[in-house]
Amino acid sequence: MNPHPRHGRISRILFPSFAAYRFLRSGPGIRRAIAPFFLVSALLIGPWAQASEVSAPDNSIRNQLVFSDDFERTNLGPALKSPIPAFTVDNGVLAGRQERADHGGTLAALLPLPDGNAIVEIKFRFAGARSFNLACDDISYRGTHAGHISRVTVRPNQITLYDDKEGVMRNDIYALRRSGDPQKKAEGDRLAKNAVINFPLKLEQHRWYTLSVAIIGDRLTVTIDGRKVGELRSPGLAHPTKPNLRLSVWGAAPAQVVQFDALRVWSVKSAEGS
Repeated sequence: MNPHPRHGRISRILFPSFAAYRFLRSGPGIRRAIAPFFLVSALLIGPWAQASEVSAPDNSIRNQLVFSDDFERTNLGPALKSPIPAFTVDNGVLAGRQERADHGGTLAALLPLPDGNAIVEIKFRFAGARSFNLACDDISYRGTHAGHISRVTVRPNQITLYDDKEGVMRNDIYALRRSGDPQKKAEGDRLAKNAVINFPLKLEQHRWYTLSVAIIGDRLTVTIDGRKVGELRSPGLAHPTKPNLRLSVWGAAPAQVVQFDALRVWSVKSAEGS
């Protein structure tokens, strides 16, 4: 069995396997008699077990705080660029929207990371937009479209984790998927399938959340408000340099916005054990 699965997973524990086995092998009368016990046990054990499985990564892996921004000003400032409009800063909050029909608004910053490992934390609030991306890339890398390496896409009902280096942004796969030929697109999707994974979410509009993205070796782990919501393990994530932080917001109407605050980026002490 492969000790390093490439797909993320969420474990769920309902009740102890031995007790379940005895329950299923018992007669109908006994099952009716003790069914309430299993219902109560599931309600008590299930939430505790699931919470233990989805705890956030250990903060001890954080090393140096290499980038920090609370947006307490009235402009983007020298460290942030918006190459595709429009990101703005107002009243201590960063806001992003889509103004071009063919691409979401983007924000870029350069991260002084010693290697490709990082923990990125940011607060966000949906205000009508349909999604946003947070990516750590390497624009000097020529093997993918625009140097894309790793990416997280957040929607109110779903989060998607990407290894873009070996997935949808890899040059050959990117060309297949954009060829206009259904067979070529299907082949591109097949080649990329192990480098992307989706997890369901339920996020409210106009409510603040804290997103944490940890990229350590070939593992991408995402938490929201301290609870693990997804993980992907894929070789392209271990690309040795990812200095280019990118945010992008999608939602075609000017009123469709995602707001951000309290951006923090840490380097990582070691990739061992990842």
